[in-house]
Amino acid sequence: MSCSPSIGQSLDKLDDQHLIKLFNDLTILVEKKTDKLAIRVFEIGNEPGSAGQQSGEITHTIYIAVSEYDETPTQNVFVFGPIYRPKASLSTKTNNEPELKIEYGSYDSRQTVTFRISLDKIEIKK
Repeated sequence: MSCSPSIGQSLDKLDDQHLIKLFNDLTILVEKKTDKLAIRVFEIGNEPGSAGQQSGEITHTIYIAVSEYDETPTQNVFVFGPIYRPKASLSTKTNNEPELKIEYGSYDSRQTVTFRISLDKIEIKK
């Protein structure tokens, strides 16, 4: 496929409102590459007031994108949330299994959840 733009040419515009919001509002929280996988964790803010606070604060939905390395990679996206004030970190344990820790909640009652990540599934670690 070749793209040879010409002066005055206009680009196609998306009409899917969900995709428009997604592309405009996504923020990357953390990313990591292992020997087999590329992992990116994004957040997107929900509607004002979604945190249930009088201040109008919002919750976030977390998107976890997992891709293998290949010419035609298998790729998946997983969704977690909504959660309030998320912070994320990715690490790789000795068996090369990626783990994602997400801390969330109000400052006086933070919670942490740890996920084991593979290409086809994400599980909560106990």
